[in-house]
Amino acid sequence: MAGVDKTVKKYFLTAAAALFFIWPCHTMGFEFESFFKGLRQNMLSYLKAPDAKISLCYKLDQNHWTNFYLPPATDRVKIITTANIPKKADYDPDTPMKYALEYQICDKENNIIKSGIYHKHTKITLYNDAAGDKQYTAGYYLKTPLVPADGRSVVLDFKKIPDNQGLKMRFRLFGHDPIIFDVVMRLYLPETPSENNLKHQWQRTGKEKREHLSRFNIYPPEFLTQTEQINLMRMAWQPLAPLGSASKDYVLRKLYVRKEIDADIVQPPPFPTGLVIDQQLRVTVPIPEQGIQVKCVFSHVAPIVEGKPPAHIQLKWFGKKQKKQEWTVPWNGIFAVYENRLAGGIMELSSDQPVIVQVYSIDKGQKTDITPAPLVARAFAMDQENTLTYRVSHAKGLSTPFKAVFRKKTSDTISADQSIDYALLDHNGKQILKKNIPFDPVPSVYDHLIENDTRIILSDPVAVYFRLPPKVSSIRFSSSSPLLATAYNRPPQRMALTRVPEDGYASMDKEDEKQVSWFPITPLGFNTLFKLQRSVLLRLQHRPPDIDYDLSSGRFVWESFAPRGNSNDNGNGHYILTPAEKKQYHRDSALVSNFKKIPLNIPVTINFKSQGALKKMRPRLIFYSENRSRPFHIKAILDRKDYFQKDLAGLTGSVMLPPVQAGIHKLTLLSSAPVQCFVNLIRSEDAGYHLRFAYRLTRKSMTLDYTKLFDEDENLSLALFFPSMYHSGDQYGDQQSDQHSQRLVFTAKIQNLSFTDYGPFNTLTRRKRQYSLRPDNNEPAYILNSSTPLLRSRQSCFFPLRSDLKPGKYEISLTLEHGPDAYIVPYRVISGVYPERKILKEIK
Repeated sequence: MAGVDKTVKKYFLTAAAALFFIWPCHTMGFEFESFFKGLRQNMLSYLKAPDAKISLCYKLDQNHWTNFYLPPATDRVKIITTANIPKKADYDPDTPMKYALEYQICDKENNIIKSGIYHKHTKITLYNDAAGDKQYTAGYYLKTPLVPADGRSVVLDFKKIPDNQGLKMRFRLFGHDPIIFDVVMRLYLPETPSENNLKHQWQRTGKEKREHLSRFNIYPPEFLTQTEQINLMRMAWQPLAPLGSASKDYVLRKLYVRKEIDADIVQPPPFPTGLVIDQQLRVTVPIPEQGIQVKCVFSHVAPIVEGKPPAHIQLKWFGKKQKKQEWTVPWNGIFAVYENRLAGGIMELSSDQPVIVQVYSIDKGQKTDITPAPLVARAFAMDQENTLTYRVSHAKGLSTPFKAVFRKKTSDTISADQSIDYALLDHNGKQILKKNIPFDPVPSVYDHLIENDTRIILSDPVAVYFRLPPKVSSIRFSSSSPLLATAYNRPPQRMALTRVPEDGYASMDKEDEKQVSWFPITPLGFNTLFKLQRSVLLRLQHRPPDIDYDLSSGRFVWESFAPRGNSNDNGNGHYILTPAEKKQYHRDSALVSNFKKIPLNIPVTINFKSQGALKKMRPRLIFYSENRSRPFHIKAILDRKDYFQKDLAGLTGSVMLPPVQAGIHKLTLLSSAPVQCFVNLIRSEDAGYHLRFAYRLTRKSMTLDYTKLFDEDENLSLALFFPSMYHSGDQYGDQQSDQHSQRLVFTAKIQNLSFTDYGPFNTLTRRKRQYSLRPDNNEPAYILNSSTPLLRSRQSCFFPLRSDLKPGKYEISLTLEHGPDAYIVPYRVISGVYPERKILKEIK
């Protein structure tokens, strides 16, 4: 304090020297000593915070108004209020202190144009000084024994007031909590310099004010453009004093506010950031298509309990085409880190005990927090007495698709006969139909809501779909016990756009999200429901795909479709050899259509296996030559004996090989020309190639006769093969262009489909879909008996036929919309084991 004392003495001597000449001699007794005492106190307080800003505040009274005159053309004002409590008051920093501010806007004749009451709650935030041994507030008074709480502000907009000339505003305190001693206010008007002055105002503004105005910019004030500087000057505010004189018409008080707080707020240690996972709730993280290096940081929630077994933390990854992987994260009870490179898909984190997880993406040493924020949906509560009614809009007299999703709080009692009732109403409110839907809730491990700072687990969603005809004007729901409902609709003729493969991944970029399929709607009387607190926000997550273990284990039936009027000939399509994917299983039924590439002039060990119990079989050899004009000779040696030889010609072709015994053999293929050879009926770890017949996809529609076999959902699978290269300079790109910009677009549509059933359904079919496909990064396909021997990589998509369609025959048309003619293989995969009839002939 030596430096402070010297500074104080300097001020004392300066003040004393001035007063010695101007203060009358007969008053230099008690008054002079009192003045020096006050001056010393003020200087000490000021030196504790020399950067404090003085704000003139005006005390609010509950019985009298504090009046302000507003200059002409005032379009908005800012009011800052500060509640004060006595210094000796015992307050709880976690309990908010409440007060209410009443205001009125009056015209020239004192007619009230607008009035209202703002209810505020505040608290007192404490800060530590640099040494950490003292605490203080951001604001303080010099002489008044009050502690100012945190300020609260509000901006009033006058743009909707027709006449803003000669307006007056008045304020008073409407009420406050007993702990609050009084409340002060400040009123600010926007600074309104002329446009010419705005250009120069920034240069005249001090550095401190520039930094304050540009505090929300991502770069410092020195780098602002002139336009940005002018816009910031328009945002400046200037204080306005009340009407009248101090002490007579209002009470003035000086509030000292520290401009910069270089300290830490005194508060309990913050709850660790991240997401809590436990036995009831898992966390899912979308992984973008290109894949990322993921880093998961786990920390404990509660204190460690001795003797309690450590948490079992699991990380699961779900990819496309039924791919799944699992890892266990080692956990010591306090902290754990797991890092791995994951391909596109969904990552799921689970734990049998509460732990906190933060998820990061690591790219070139840079760490980015990708801990997912929950998806949010607004739901409305209903029960037997409190119903929900939704209006149904119809376009062009068509039936409207409608979707309702129901969930239940696990904290609510579940009735034995839980059900959902629905009624269809006409334009006069008359009931057309009334039925009920059984509801069997299952607790969700992904969805929840927050109620009174408590997490409430929800049940898994139960979705019901309707196709409501024009005579239905509204639909009303009720339930035997409390449920939460969300509702959606969509235009009946809206064609669904599917981008492949992008829409198969949950995008982390909002601008790249897939097309919305359903649009949320609110029930009638939304405002009333909101006021009655029958509206809640649900916290949802992306869900991993369901794994069909029959498909992933190879238990399925593969069936292809031929377009109407087409047969397997060169005029309508070609056989192709398409690269197969490596699987964890072997299917004997696929051996006849699966071909392995056999290298030339090298003995290879192969295992011939038939698709049945045959001991002998006749393999097939497919060749591809790079020169069609020259014939070549091919010879096969099996187990060191001449097995087959033949003179061949042409670009591609196939020949049947002599019978061969099932089992292990040594095979050597010799050729006089550089050809590629493929042989079937071989079991090996190599995935090989599938032989498929592909049809031309053109701008002339092809029609498929599809027979739906089951009441459940089915998928028509479509494998599309791109041309080997796009024509140079045409609208589709050329060989050098980026493959991501080379897309094929086609539509799939169910023809002659009429709907007679209202629903409800478990799922709903979209009659018409459009697909925009990008080629995949896989091997090219070989096309047989064609002048174009190679096809570019393929891409697959699916046309769903949902459970609302009954088993039977359906006509599906496919039409190319954009891009060069391509090839397509329509097929379906039916999971499960089904009886098959096969005719086999044993070869002697």
